[in-house]
Amino acid sequence: MDLKIIETGSGGDVVLKESRCDLVTIDGLQNMAYLAMFGGNTESNTPNNRLSNEQAYDWWGNSALMFNEPGQQFNSETERVLNNTALTSAGREAIFQAVRSDLLFMKQFCRVAIAVSILTVDTVVLGIRIQEPGTVTQKDYIYIWDATKRELEDEYLNNKTFGEGGSVPTEGGFDYVLNFIFI
Repeated sequence: MDLKIIETGSGGDVVLKESRCDLVTIDGLQNMAYLAMFGGNTESNTPNNRLSNEQAYDWWGNSALMFNEPGQQFNSETERVLNNTALTSAGREAIFQAVRSDLLFMKQFCRVAIAVSILTVDTVVLGIRIQEPGTVTQKDYIYIWDATKRELEDEYLNNKTFGEGGSVPTEGGFDYVLNFIFI
């Protein structure tokens, strides 16, 4: 179990229940995917060697928990590419490769599929499909990136029955088809 983290325009926050007296929890890998894509250093990867007083501008856990494991650190290549790539067909492929790079480590313990689609001239939809070990169900996490504001606009969560990839329409108010590709 983990506290649910969502993007609120200021780098991610925990979510309060409707009663405003308790925090929302999750039982999945949603936070891991979010932190991998949006929780690291958007300027560059975490430096392996730096002065003790030097600010890295990355997720605090990279230094505290994974200091000697650069391959496990969250460096937000996805967010970096979203901020610096034109929304074209070539840009869509660059975004797909960045998401793939950020989430590749998850292949060790779950099945992961990715979908990237340009919705409008300044909006990208990122779909992440995760099937956890020992389950036949999967969860889709949909992130909507506003390229003009350079931030996540919204997030939709849907549960699906596991399939073998392909196009799947998303439910819950999102009327669009995403083509998920397993990594």
